[in-house]
Amino acid sequence: MGKLLYGRENISEIEWQEAQKIVAMIHFPKEQIKGHIKEVTGQYDFYPTLANLFGIDVKYTLGRDVLNTQEGFVVLRNGTWIADDVAYLNFADKVVDRKTGKKLNKEDYLDKFERAYRFLKYSDSIIEYDLIQKLEEIK
Repeated sequence: MGKLLYGRENISEIEWQEAQKIVAMIHFPKEQIKGHIKEVTGQYDFYPTLANLFGIDVKYTLGRDVLNTQEGFVVLRNGTWIADDVAYLNFADKVVDRKTGKKLNKEDYLDKFERAYRFLKYSDSIIEYDLIQKLEEIK
C-alpha cells in the first residue's frame, strides 16, 4: 500500500491509518444538494445523514447527521479513535497529529478517550441487552 499511495515501501503509522479512508458519495439529480464534508465521519453517520436528507425523523441513533455538525469523531472497534486533527492509534498506543504524524501527550486528550469509551459501551450494550427490541416495545 505504501508503494502504491506514497511511492515508498515504508510508511508511518499515521499514513497507514489515513490510507484506510473510504470515500462515500451521494448523488442527487440536478445537483439540488451538493457539498463536501471535511470532518471525520464513519459508517454510523450514514443513517442519520440520509434520514435528514430525506426528511425522516430519527429518534435513536449512534451516529450523527454530518450535515449539521462541526466536529468529526470516529471510533473503531479496536479502540482507535480519529478526530479531525488528532488520532489515537491503538495498535501503537499513541496519540498523533493527523497532519504531521507527531506524537502528542495522551493526557491532553482524555476527553476523547472518554468519548470513545462511551460510544463503544453504548454500541455493545445495544447488542448485549437487545435494546433495539426494547425500544420498539416502548413505542
